[in-house]
Amino acid sequence: MRIRKRRNLALKGIAFLVLSLAILAGEASAGTPYDTPLRFGIVPFNSAAALSRIHRPLNRHLSAMLQRSVAFYTSVDHAVFFKDASAGVFDLMVVSPHFVPFLVKNGFVPLARYRSEIDIVLVMRRDFTFNSLSDLRDKRLGFPDRLSFTTINSMLWLGQRGMEAGRDFSVQLQPSLNAAVTAVAVEKLDMAITATSAFNQLSPDVRARLKTRRLNETPQPSLMILAKESLGETNLARIRTALDTFPATAAGAAFFRETGYIGFAPVSEANLGALSAYVEITKKNLGQ
Repeated sequence: MRIRKRRNLALKGIAFLVLSLAILAGEASAGTPYDTPLRFGIVPFNSAAALSRIHRPLNRHLSAMLQRSVAFYTSVDHAVFFKDASAGVFDLMVVSPHFVPFLVKNGFVPLARYRSEIDIVLVMRRDFTFNSLSDLRDKRLGFPDRLSFTTINSMLWLGQRGMEAGRDFSVQLQPSLNAAVTAVAVEKLDMAITATSAFNQLSPDVRARLKTRRLNETPQPSLMILAKESLGETNLARIRTALDTFPATAAGAAFFRETGYIGFAPVSEANLGALSAYVEITKKNLGQ
């Protein structure tokens, strides 16, 4: 599998990483009536290599069911992903919940969400004693991208409890969730913020050196799958069917077991309404 940097697919000067999984799905889609791959963007909550490995079964299933190559993409960071998504670079995407209100207004339709909700946890080495938030003082905390849902949510949660970044603890931004946690495992950072699902996707040897402490009392909305409304109802219906059938396959069962995502669930109006709480802080972090 090749992971390539490409530029100017839709917007001049915007760089993003291409996860060339369409090559792996070529047997399923060769000779089909579709010449143009479906562009499936994944929010960069993890490294490109990890995203490619994790989503390979879903890529193959979509390609086989749709009889069309499916090319996976991820942007270099959350800000570029948001710009790429808003500009229509992706036909289909796995997106963080706080981006959904913006993208729905920009011509995207929510198709499904992961059934698991996001549990945000504090990760530390096994020999670290943690009794209360005061134990965060003067510690180096690893956070993923400043625009990631995990960072925004945990900063809100800590701020509501009187803990201020820069005053009470040092913020060390990392390229991804797994990079932040790995830095703790190798003792470059004291602690890190991540989601339970991302922690469970780390290699067993890294997890064995660490323990977690849950931060948010209430689970947060999970990643959602959106598609361009302009694909048309026929194509949207075919994608929905492909998603609906994935959990019942052997590959799908393994995917949901290994990621902890459990399965797909419908996106309700209540799910969308709950995301309004993140609009203003997301705007602020986007510089809008």
